[in-house]
Amino acid sequence: MRARDVYGTASSCCRGAEWLRGDPAAAGFPQPRHVEVWLVSLDRPPSPAAPLSECLTGAERARCARFATPELRRRFANCRALLRTLLAHRLGIPPAEVPLELGIHGKPFVRSDGPGRRLRFNVSHSAGLAAIAVAADVAVGVDIESTRADIEYDEVARSFFTAPEMAALDAVSGSDRIDVFYRIWTRKEAALKAFGVGIGGADPLQIPLVRVIRERPERGALGASVLGLLDLPAVQGFAGAVAVPAPDWSASWKVWG
Repeated sequence: MRARDVYGTASSCCRGAEWLRGDPAAAGFPQPRHVEVWLVSLDRPPSPAAPLSECLTGAERARCARFATPELRRRFANCRALLRTLLAHRLGIPPAEVPLELGIHGKPFVRSDGPGRRLRFNVSHSAGLAAIAVAADVAVGVDIESTRADIEYDEVARSFFTAPEMAALDAVSGSDRIDVFYRIWTRKEAALKAFGVGIGGADPLQIPLVRVIRERPERGALGASVLGLLDLPAVQGFAGAVAVPAPDWSASWKVWG
């Protein structure tokens, strides 16, 4: 599927798309203008070649120890170790040696010390499920959310949604309202993460309900001329989206484990 240079529905771009099982060890460096999105369980992770405990740096182990519950500590450790394993297969180095650093807004990235193609990635996790997006030479943002009904989503929407987004939300009711809320939220979060910020980190982007965006963000706040946006293929109980600030790109959907 390809994000087009014309307006269309995100659902039509992903119509017929499905998650296929994949092996990160069998994949090479990402192709130009192609995004791989990997779906992986943090509660029942696959068994990588190196034990998960050996994939983390000392700083990551210390950060893990600060989480309040065993479940949160386990999920953080598994997510970071699986991310390092996935990136290590692309770079041809041990997972613990993947040079991860944090950007100005806290978005992690792979440090590149020389010329050549750059590996780019983004991670999102919710309720024990992680989505990892990997690309080459182009920024990427991904978001996945458990579609819980027990949150004050109307209050959240009033704080972060633009007027057109609120109008789309107010046009539906019942369970459809929850679906629309998470559709807008995940598209917005993925778009902002593609630009290296997060919700509340910039002026709100207008992310129309059913469009693949090919226009400037409001007031040019994020300094990009194009944005490609796709919903993730269906996962029961979850909603998600992936975004790339580029005019033409493709995506593939892989389940790891």
